[in-house]
Amino acid sequence: MKSVTRRASLAGLATLIAAPALGRTKKKKPLPAPDPGPFEDMAGRILGHLRETGTYNGVPLSLNGGALAQALDDYSPAGEAALRAEYQAGRDLLARIRIDGSGRGAAHLGVISATLENGTRSATIPYGRINPFGFTAHSPYLVSQISGPHIDSVNTMMEQQSLGSANAVDAWLTKLDSFPGAFAGIIEKVRADAAASCVPPRALIEKTLPVLDSFLAGKPGNHPMIKALAQRTQEAGLSRRIRTTALRRATTSLQKRARPAMLALREEMARLLPVGRTESGVWAQPQGEELYAANVRALGDTPMSPEEIHKIGLDEANRIASAMNALLAAQGMTTGSIGERMTALARDPKNQFPDSEAGREALLEFVRGKVRAAEARYAELLPAEFVPKQALTVKRVPVATQASAPGGYYD
Repeated sequence: MKSVTRRASLAGLATLIAAPALGRTKKKKPLPAPDPGPFEDMAGRILGHLRETGTYNGVPLSLNGGALAQALDDYSPAGEAALRAEYQAGRDLLARIRIDGSGRGAAHLGVISATLENGTRSATIPYGRINPFGFTAHSPYLVSQISGPHIDSVNTMMEQQSLGSANAVDAWLTKLDSFPGAFAGIIEKVRADAAASCVPPRALIEKTLPVLDSFLAGKPGNHPMIKALAQRTQEAGLSRRIRTTALRRATTSLQKRARPAMLALREEMARLLPVGRTESGVWAQPQGEELYAANVRALGDTPMSPEEIHKIGLDEANRIASAMNALLAAQGMTTGSIGERMTALARDPKNQFPDSEAGREALLEFVRGKVRAAEARYAELLPAEFVPKQALTVKRVPVATQASAPGGYYD
């Protein structure tokens, strides 16, 4: 099955941007920018609406304080409409372009075409957010317990956004200052989606509120964003003066802008709680089955129907259950369902690390050892051009979002 990954699709789009990262030239008279071609112009326009996606993936205009790093996305209904219009404009442009042969240009065209198709397939569904570079091509709920700007924007600033120069730090602080306006747009979109009869499940809202509360809790100096800023600017070797000034500005912005913005969103989600749907499935939302099918097509990269894929899943579940049953029986565990026996294994003290800070660090080091052993086998598992140039880093899930995070995940 042919696969077009989210990372590859962004690469196919972003690598067409010709503009250099800001602040990299010391020439007194910079050369005039080249005229953008159709691909470059399209990429720039789309990434102008997906600033955080560009920043997460480190495209040039997000580095060293570049334009993409200076503000959150526009999540308002108007911002969403403008983003969807750009996807369609891109498809209209591609319909007029022909590239002969099978070279790099043709490959890029295919990737970009598939990405834009994923961005427009469900455009008639008014609610939610469409981002074909995201983990869900069309997320029905802008705010949830596992994703949304209240989580993803914060984590990107803490983990991925460039902080290696004074310009980059200034862009980071500017983005933090932009929280009030951005979160006002988020609230406006949540209300617009509710007006379109898309209200998240009550169970989801209940799990989202503690995530919002965690951003509001604790002393400013101990906030994960402040601590991340302090650690990463120190690791970057920035001067004490820059770091001290940045921390002072960030703490003020957190208290006066970011936290009030998050509190307003928290209050809006709390108001939705009494009317949250009792049904958890997206099928209960307007055009829910259509949305589900669109996401299956986008993320599965297959024309098979959801029913056909579900059948494959059931067959695989039966196959895996049979193999697990044999393995459990070999250990003398023959009583109870597979789920019950797996739970018993998980609760066995010999299979657990201590529930303490030392135990958590021991668990992380155990996983790091497994990763290092796998990395040592790259040569026998991968072609040379596929071997990663950086080692995989394993670290704890941010405390601010650990309550709603899965057991483990990767970027």
